[in-house]
Amino acid sequence: LHVADHHISPGKKQWTWGNGDFGRAWDRNLTDENGPYIELMTGVFTDNQPDFTYLKPYEEKHFVQYFMPYRDCGAVKNANTDYCISFESVFKSDNGYSYERKEGGQEWLKLCVYSFAKHDEQAVISLETGDREIYSKEVMLGAAESFVDYIPAEGLRVNGNADRLTMRLASGECELIYSETNDETEMPSAKNPMPAPEDVETNEDLYLCGMHLEQYRHATFDPALYYLEGLKRDRTDMRINNAYGKLLCRKGHFAEAIPYFKESIKKATGHNPNPYDCEAFFNLGMAYYMTGDLADAYDAFYKAAWDGSMQGRAFHMLAVVASCFGRYREALEFVRAALDKNRWDLKARGLKTVLLRKLGKTEEALEFARETVAFDPLDLCARHELDLLRSEAHNTCDDREFGLGLRLDNADVIELGMLYLKAGMTDEAIRAYSRSQNPNEPMIDYYAFYATGDEKYLKKAENAPRDYCFPNRCEDIAVLEKAIEAGGVMAAYYLGCLMYDKGDHKRAVSLWEYVCEKRDAEPFATVHRNLALAYYNKEKDPDRALCEMEKAFELDRKDPRVFYELDQLYRELERSSEERLAKMEEHKELLEMRDPLYTEYITLLNDNGRYEEAYKCIMNHKFHPWEGGEGKITAQYKRCLINMAAAKSNDEEASALLKKALVYPENLGEGRLIGQLDNDIYYYLAGRCPEDDGPGQSQRKAYLELASRGKADFSSAVYYNDQPPEMVYFMALALAELGRKEEAAEIFTAMKEYGIKHMDDDTAIDYFAVSLPDFLIFEADLNRKNRKHCRNMIRLGEDGLDKISG
Repeated sequence: LHVADHHISPGKKQWTWGNGDFGRAWDRNLTDENGPYIELMTGVFTDNQPDFTYLKPYEEKHFVQYFMPYRDCGAVKNANTDYCISFESVFKSDNGYSYERKEGGQEWLKLCVYSFAKHDEQAVISLETGDREIYSKEVMLGAAESFVDYIPAEGLRVNGNADRLTMRLASGECELIYSETNDETEMPSAKNPMPAPEDVETNEDLYLCGMHLEQYRHATFDPALYYLEGLKRDRTDMRINNAYGKLLCRKGHFAEAIPYFKESIKKATGHNPNPYDCEAFFNLGMAYYMTGDLADAYDAFYKAAWDGSMQGRAFHMLAVVASCFGRYREALEFVRAALDKNRWDLKARGLKTVLLRKLGKTEEALEFARETVAFDPLDLCARHELDLLRSEAHNTCDDREFGLGLRLDNADVIELGMLYLKAGMTDEAIRAYSRSQNPNEPMIDYYAFYATGDEKYLKKAENAPRDYCFPNRCEDIAVLEKAIEAGGVMAAYYLGCLMYDKGDHKRAVSLWEYVCEKRDAEPFATVHRNLALAYYNKEKDPDRALCEMEKAFELDRKDPRVFYELDQLYRELERSSEERLAKMEEHKELLEMRDPLYTEYITLLNDNGRYEEAYKCIMNHKFHPWEGGEGKITAQYKRCLINMAAAKSNDEEASALLKKALVYPENLGEGRLIGQLDNDIYYYLAGRCPEDDGPGQSQRKAYLELASRGKADFSSAVYYNDQPPEMVYFMALALAELGRKEEAAEIFTAMKEYGIKHMDDDTAIDYFAVSLPDFLIFEADLNRKNRKHCRNMIRLGEDGLDKISG
């Protein structure tokens, strides 16, 4: 049972894959021996499990939720952390109470209370209808105890359903109430796809569209296009200038963002030097700070502090800047002002502790750090400062206060060091980096080089293993840039990865090309692989992409992922299936190391008519599908069995293979979907039955009836559970053989007309798509894919019409 304040946690969902073949396959994949896989999802501050609300600088949100076991209550009507209550109709017979009405059964009302804890006061349970009490009882319940009672339902409602029943539980200050309701909740209207920027009516809507896309981190729609369209219409738009400036900052383009913040401020201060909203001043200060212009940053932050809603963050950053100038007393006053507005800004609390220690106020710093740890035992800065203060205070601090039982990964250590580095405290930052429990991670040493300029750190970072180095912060940009200026080549590789993630693809390509140029004597595969993706997906240069991808595999012939990606590029470039298959068989040792690669190999075997080999490969391998990537190996399993059956002259042998295709073995890792109709298999099974009037005729008709199920809905079959056009084709063939030729002809004609009508559609990924059917390493030409789909529809329609007319 989930109990939470619905204002904070409005969304609740229980997800299961279901009890069909498909669901049980996922149970096997996702659990060991304990049955169904179930996800309990609760949305905090949102109506679904992810929280898409905004967190402003130094803001935090608190929530409390309870997950508690319970029993006996059936469908709970109301609950808190003390009790849960329910009442529901049951039917009494000689065998007891049941939820199903049986002949002669009488309706009763089951009342239930479950207690989560031991209580010192009695609970009064009552039931009311209209203005009269019809039931009351006092009970004393301990922890994990329940109370159940039954009362006859007859006569409970004086006016039938017009009188609602209300159950009430009162125990001390605790009161739980549930009243029946006949109100029908109106279904919310469906969301509409977001229009293209040029089709959005107003600038306000453009601003809101961009904000929504940023907030929900949309995978395929770019918020920048909406902001830029708004600025094209009105370059002075205050909100859009500020929003676009923030977006540029999130991408690491701080200097580029400054003019937009200034334009926003210019509009805001056109009539009043102290505007209602000073967020643009704060954002301008951050942009100046990140570009190293501390004096202008100081002025902008001070101006932002005019706005009460900005004061917490503005005073915090004023403290940071003052500390960079070495003005610690001034910084301490600013950080105290920041904490007056936001007491639990943990970074401000950390900075205050540091400043107190730097100013010699050891006892005050100790007390304040302990207060922080009491509030948040995981706060590393407070723990680190306690450790430093202990040595300065001659062991007046407990040896256990730093809590080295915490797992300190390098991301935590970098965050800890950044607090000192941002405040201009280089020595403290280096001391923080020494906390690292993994000294071979490059970013720690790049930060140490940035702080000190000592080339020993740069050399160590350049030679460190690169396997798990994933720079992701905007602050990482300046750190890596300084390393590049000092000759760091691997730093350019890492920065290229970060810039590609931030959407600056041109700079990423330039950096990776620089790495290739500088590492001729010691090249490595990944940078060439990255260039291949960028050349193909962003620069639309397939020839250079192919050159780089082939070089990547040449450099690392043991990497099945690179080999798989090379094959996918061959596929996009329409290399023949024979050529791709030959290439795979040159490197058979890689094929089973990666399921998508092995599935592609099996697909190519089927493409080349080697069905029995494909079947053996499938049955001798354990596949591990992923959510969003289902349907691929099962399609090849069906395909090879259907074609193996087609090669059989013996009807019984062929039917046995076709029936096998209807059941997915466990090693595929997938089960059949409940709505899967398999029209093709049933149509072929019908074709293996005799056509005379004997017993086989009834079986043949039964198969044709199964093959004729479904709807003739035509669309672009995108996902594995969409109905492919081939299934509609076999459905119509079955209808024709059942004597419904006119209906079949209408379907085939509609298929052909659909293909002709939609051949030249300008297609795009659906706005609401949250996953794609393929792992798109190389971005597909969706229009080309649509034309192929439409040509297939035309071909199927014409072939069907020919068959039924003949």
